[in-house]
Amino acid sequence: MSRPSRVLLPPARMIAAVAGPEVIAAIDSWVKSVYAAFGVDVNAAIVIWAWNQEDFAGNPLHLLLIVMTIAALAIVRRTRRPGVVELAAIPMAGTLLTVLLVSPAITIVGVRLQLPLFVLWAPVFAAVAAALLPRAAQLAAALILVLLAVPWLLFNNTRPAIGLRPGAEALSLPCSALLGCTANGSVFVESPENLAFAAVRPLQAGLIDATQALGETSCTSVGLRIDSSDPEYLIWWLLDAPQSGYHLETIYTSPDLEPLIYRDFEPCAILCTVCGGRTRLHGLDLALEQGAVKLFVGDGFTWDEDG
Repeated sequence: MSRPSRVLLPPARMIAAVAGPEVIAAIDSWVKSVYAAFGVDVNAAIVIWAWNQEDFAGNPLHLLLIVMTIAALAIVRRTRRPGVVELAAIPMAGTLLTVLLVSPAITIVGVRLQLPLFVLWAPVFAAVAAALLPRAAQLAAALILVLLAVPWLLFNNTRPAIGLRPGAEALSLPCSALLGCTANGSVFVESPENLAFAAVRPLQAGLIDATQALGETSCTSVGLRIDSSDPEYLIWWLLDAPQSGYHLETIYTSPDLEPLIYRDFEPCAILCTVCGGRTRLHGLDLALEQGAVKLFVGDGFTWDEDG
C-alpha cells in the first residue's frame, strides 16, 4: 500500500487560518510526542483524515461526547440513577483496550479497532443524557446529532448521494475549498464499475481489461497472485464467479499461510498484481499487461514460479 500524502482537513485548514503556523507546529509536535510515547513511528503511514473518506475519516465529535460523558458520570453518580454507572463499565473497558492497542489503532489498517469503542459509548451517552437533561433537550440533542451526520451521508467520498465534482454532472455540485471533491459522482447516476472501484481506482482499468481478455479464452481455472490489500472480491464480481463456472484460487501468500494453499489446483491463467517485470510465471506466458495488472495464460502450470 502506498503511503498517503499528508493533507489538511477542512477543519484543520480553518484552524490553520485562524491560529497561525505557530499553533499548528505546536499541535504537530504534541501529536508526534504522543506517538513516540507509544512507540509509533511518526513517519509511518498513519491515518490521514479525508473528512468524508470512509477509510480515513476520524470521529472527533464522538471523541468529544465521550469526554463529556465521563465528566457527567460524576454528576449522574450523585443522582444514584440505577445502572448508569454500571453501564459505563463496558465502554470503560473498551477505552482501556483501545489505549493498549493505540499503536495499531492509529494506522490505516488498524483504525477499525476504534469503532467498537465509539459504538459501545452510544448507550452510555444516551443514559447520561436521559439522567441529566429534560425531555425537550434530549430530543434536541438527538436531532442535532442526526443533522450533523447529514454531510457524511450526502457527500461520502466514494459513494455520495450528491457528488462534489469539478465539472457539470447530474446530481453533483462543484468542488469547494471546504468540502473538497468526491471520487465519484452520485450513486444514482454513477456506473457500477466506478462505484465498485472508487477506493482502488488505479486497478480499475487493469482488472477490467484482464477479466475481459480472460473471457475471450476457454480457461476457467484462474490463479490469483495479488497483494493482501488488493480487492479480490472485485475480481470475483467481474468474472461473476463462481456461478459463471470460474474457479479461483490463491497461489501466492505469506509464508505462514502457505500450508493452506490448494496444491492440487492447476490454473490455465494467472491474474497477478505483484509479479514485477516477469514475462513468464509458473510456466505460463504473459498475455496482457495493464498498469500493475498482468494476465498470464497457457498450459503447463508448475508450482515453480520460475518454471
